[in-house]
Amino acid sequence: MKTTFNKMTFALVIAFALCVSTASATWVHVQTFAGSWGSEVSWSLDDQITGAQMLGSSPYSGGFYLDSVDLPDPGCYDLNMFDSFGDGWNGAYVEIIDPASGVVMYTLGTGFTSGTSYTESFCLPWVPGCTDPGASNYDPLANADDGSCTYGCIASDTLESWETYGGGFGNTWAQLPSNTVDWTVWSGATGSFNTGPSSAYDGTYYIYTETSGAGSNSDARMQV
Repeated sequence: MKTTFNKMTFALVIAFALCVSTASATWVHVQTFAGSWGSEVSWSLDDQITGAQMLGSSPYSGGFYLDSVDLPDPGCYDLNMFDSFGDGWNGAYVEIIDPASGVVMYTLGTGFTSGTSYTESFCLPWVPGCTDPGASNYDPLANADDGSCTYGCIASDTLESWETYGGGFGNTWAQLPSNTVDWTVWSGATGSFNTGPSSAYDGTYYIYTETSGAGSNSDARMQV
């Protein structure tokens, strides 16, 4: 009987150890910039499945505030943001930071521009990569877009015509926000002497970017 009890106890200990070993967590920093009206700003970091609060905040007096929390990983979380005045966060935001590297994994709250409440979500583990299925380097495992998406040449006519929009950008093409110089829809000759066409190849309008003067050593891109 004694031997049987010892074996059962050993088996229970092993089973418990295996159970504990399947759980993991990630220690993260949660940094808040209180914006222009920190006294109106507060938030609650909640488990997306259970609704349990993992971390919370009180109104701030301004500046940066750093908290830390151990979050079960894998897992997804909601940052429920509140503004007591009802006009959004006025520049406030929250960063989820990897303490080991100092890398900002997620920035939340920049879209909270009006109202009394706003929610954004994030998941762990943090897997940065291209999250656009239309990109040539799309990563289906990524859960955080890191701006690395690339796009190959367009295989067929997009049916975009500068004529359609009266010499302006339409619905297909867009300037990249990171441009240091933009593209211009134009008709007639370019402003730089002997550096551009005198007119569109066909129709009235064409698109060009300035490479002289302030346009030199610049980055001009468009995206679909």
